[in-house]
Amino acid sequence: LNYLEDLGGRLVGTEFVINQALHPLQLNSEPLTSLADGMLNASLIGTTKARAGEIIRQAKRYMADGVIISNIFASSHCAYETAIIKEQVRSELNIPVLAFDVVAPGKQMMQSQILTRMTAFIELLREKKEKNHERQVNTAGTV
Repeated sequence: LNYLEDLGGRLVGTEFVINQALHPLQLNSEPLTSLADGMLNASLIGTTKARAGEIIRQAKRYMADGVIISNIFASSHCAYETAIIKEQVRSELNIPVLAFDVVAPGKQMMQSQILTRMTAFIELLREKKEKNHERQVNTAGTV
């Protein structure tokens, strides 16, 4: 998120891991039942198709220019699932999609690679937006 904002990007929808903790635990029920309820209400639970569908809904709702998928290796964001989500989002929305693995703090070389990829992605989005604007201006001026 810091890289995105530093590059002038803006986050309009999210499925961050932190969202998994947003459903309040019921303190008046059995502890395991309360934990199970919390897990079943987490956005990362469900089929790959359902998760891709949620990303697509958010991207349409907020008119996103592109989608960034950050994969956390060996977690619920498995590498295989990311490729499926990326393709479904890309094919349905016809907008650029960037996917990468999140790296642990201190891995400077790998973090630099993510920053480089995000920089190129933001440049691509800006260029695409400028071309669309030029087309609209040219079309509006045509009689």
